[in-house]
Amino acid sequence: MCIRDRYSVERSGHFWLSATPEVPSQPWNSTDRHYRAALWLQLKDKKSRKDFYIVTTHLPYKKDPVDTEVRARCASLINNQMKTIAGGDATVFVTGDMNASYNSGDPRRESLTPFYRWFASAREDAVKTDDYSSFNGFGRVPPLVRGKNLDHIFYRNACPLVFETIDKPVYGVRWISDHYPIICTFTYWFEKMKKYKIIFLMFIAVFTATMVAATGYKLVSPNGRLVSEINVGDSLTFTLSDERQSILSPSTIAIEWADGTVWGAGMKVRKAQRLSVDEVIPSPMYKKSQVRDKYNRLVLNAIAGFSIEFRMYDDGMAYRFISSLSGEHIIKLSLIHI
Repeated sequence: MCIRDRYSVERSGHFWLSATPEVPSQPWNSTDRHYRAALWLQLKDKKSRKDFYIVTTHLPYKKDPVDTEVRARCASLINNQMKTIAGGDATVFVTGDMNASYNSGDPRRESLTPFYRWFASAREDAVKTDDYSSFNGFGRVPPLVRGKNLDHIFYRNACPLVFETIDKPVYGVRWISDHYPIICTFTYWFEKMKKYKIIFLMFIAVFTATMVAATGYKLVSPNGRLVSEINVGDSLTFTLSDERQSILSPSTIAIEWADGTVWGAGMKVRKAQRLSVDEVIPSPMYKKSQVRDKYNRLVLNAIAGFSIEFRMYDDGMAYRFISSLSGEHIIKLSLIHI
């Protein structure tokens, strides 16, 4: 089926990545003096009648510290513009060459922080994914080289299933660009088709279970030195390591309730949310008048009515279970098995 047969264009537009997004202009004080813009489409799925938005962009490429700051300003601008254009409840996808990877060794990774405040990363959250380099330099960089995954798909109000870096010849040529294509299959559900909703969710649950034994998430500290690998499968486990060594081997966490229900075992994730926080908290009873609270957060929302929140600081990590259930419940056992 041709794309135009499946989707119709409802609206479209663009804005410049600069202090004056409504007129052609260059990105602030970047050493990359190319004009940069973001193009967006509002599409309607003719079959489901679901609207969604797609944004594509190309952020400045230079490596100077000022360019990292400018890329972050571009990302914040895209967030703010799409909040106005699409609204907070819309399904939105942002794609493009961001000229920064999320790998801890990439000094440009801070450029992506604003995206994580309103979006999530398809590469990190998809049920099946890879960590291949999307930059190939027309063959100079092999796909298994880390730190060169500069192209991204960020999403909001959708569910990523399969993310893939296409490192094989396509369209009859070996290199169609100095970057590999990246693709991601998403799904979404919507209120007007409630009679299909349960069947669809059951299908997704079965599909997920047959594809992989566990779903993995990576959480990195703000300074990039601490990394946790969080895996959801038969059990919920996490690790902790720094640049030199493993600090904590895979460890199981769970809560067992008095009625025998166990949170963490066989957990089905409905949605993963990421956020970077950097704020100052007043502390009148402490030796300091205020405390800086800076961390990266991952919240896994389970179908069973609870969430688990992980926070990664520069000097450690924390987690907590969050219940969305009403009434009184008695905990039998809270477990962390190291």
